[in-house]
Amino acid sequence: MPAKGAFGKTETKTGGWSDAIAQRIKTAIDGKATERFGPVGPKGNGRTEMPQEGAVLVGFEYVNGEWKGDPMVKSLRPLFLNANGVVPGGTRGNSPQVYKVIKAREGFAVSGLIVNPGLERLGGFQVIFAKMQGQPVGSAKVDTYKSGWIGGELKKGSVTLGGDGKLGIGIFGVSGADVESIGLIVAP
Repeated sequence: MPAKGAFGKTETKTGGWSDAIAQRIKTAIDGKATERFGPVGPKGNGRTEMPQEGAVLVGFEYVNGEWKGDPMVKSLRPLFLNANGVVPGGTRGNSPQVYKVIKAREGFAVSGLIVNPGLERLGGFQVIFAKMQGQPVGSAKVDTYKSGWIGGELKKGSVTLGGDGKLGIGIFGVSGADVESIGLIVAP
């Protein structure tokens, strides 16, 4: 649901977060054992956003826009879950006047992205959420669901980043006035 003003407030709910998940993520970060998927979009790697203390990516605050008649992602801000609750990351693109939120159901986190690369700006993406606990990672039995589209949907020519049940712990990509590329960082 759209809201006016700056990006959303921090929440304190920690549903799904556990000491075991925290340790798994911290071990992956410290051992440089994270995996990077992407980036996808007209520009390259850009800036990385991954909390060094360890957190899972649980959603995004965003603004859709249009570039030369095509839908695109105007502004994007990742939402991370850690022991303190849901905390926002840094803003990519210009700060919006109106934003929307896509956030995981309790006990789920970002596992993958289905990306519409766009031509000169990131066209859009759909989020794949996976259950954080109780299922084997990389298994066909992982409980997942998809969000609606951020930006514009592309049925043909999309690129899937991750999505096999590994937990998203960061993003990377280029942004200026708009978001130009996105990549996903996961913990094994």
